[in-house]
Amino acid sequence: MQNAFAGCSNFDIHASDVPNLDQVTEMWGMFFGATEFTGQHTNLNSWNVRNVQKFS
Repeated sequence: MQNAFAGCSNFDIHASDVPNLDQVTEMWGMFFGATEFTGQHTNLNSWNVRNVQKFS
């Protein structure tokens, strides 16, 4: 998931489901330079990131 949403501006989230991140171990740079998340499902607190080792 490295750099998955890097540089996003006005990222409008419509999906109400939570991504399955069980196999993800690196999320570095995922939101680098992302300036704004909008939409009714912008809360990322429910994402299960227990296996992620790199968040930088």
